[in-house]
Amino acid sequence: EDYVFKALRDMADGLSDPEYFEKVCFLQDPDRSNATCIDVANAYFLTGDIADTERLLREVRDPNAKDEEEFLDLSIACLFKQNKKSEAVRLAETLYGKYPKEFHLARLCQFVSAGRRATLLNEHEKYRAGDFFNRDFTDLLIAIEEFPRLKDYLGRHAKELAELPADAKAHFENRLTEAKQPELAKLFA
Repeated sequence: EDYVFKALRDMADGLSDPEYFEKVCFLQDPDRSNATCIDVANAYFLTGDIADTERLLREVRDPNAKDEEEFLDLSIACLFKQNKKSEAVRLAETLYGKYPKEFHLARLCQFVSAGRRATLLNEHEKYRAGDFFNRDFTDLLIAIEEFPRLKDYLGRHAKELAELPADAKAHFENRLTEAKQPELAKLFA
């Protein structure tokens, strides 16, 4: 039975048919668990249906660590789609505070002032990126085009760069070449 539901969910997802996806999901999960509500809400969001996305998000009951991160993330995306930037930024600050991942920081940095961005990056590097070379933090700095900061960061970790595996070096060299940063790309050559 689970295989049938999975196949139907995959088909609905592949067809970008959130209404059908919703029906199948709630047939399989009639108790409407938070995880299922969030999955269905995401299906509606991906098709641009913010009203139904919010309808499903309102069904989420007391999101906990298991589903709170995804709930907040989707809620923020809805707020941005509705041009409610200040509410979205406030909620993005909350999300990053609870789940201080580079992915969340990257999105937050796109919408805050330059001063707040610098503070967030300084604090993340100091308290969360660790004392060793952090690949995720490096990817973040490339993604948000913080190249002067990245140059300083790589300079502080020059010894560790030499010890990176070849695939990691190639990854950063390619990303920096694509970002038109040949001087930084050479550090990984």
